[in-house]
Amino acid sequence: TVIYLDIERMQVVPQRMRDYYREWTERVLADGRFVPGVYVHTHNATLVHRDLKAVYAAHGVDADPPFW
Repeated sequence: TVIYLDIERMQVVPQRMRDYYREWTERVLADGRFVPGVYVHTHNATLVHRDLKAVYAAHGVDADPPFW
């Protein structure tokens, strides 16, 4: 089951927000009961995808994070 974190559009994504969604993804992956995904505006999608792909890879997950 995928659970989605809602990341609203931001002109510039602050470092604290990047830290937040990466940590959230790490904790969900570490728990193992769910698949972490994000709902993100296209304006920020490239950055968020790159960040989360790195978190997935660090956890040995060879898949794209679900995006909506």
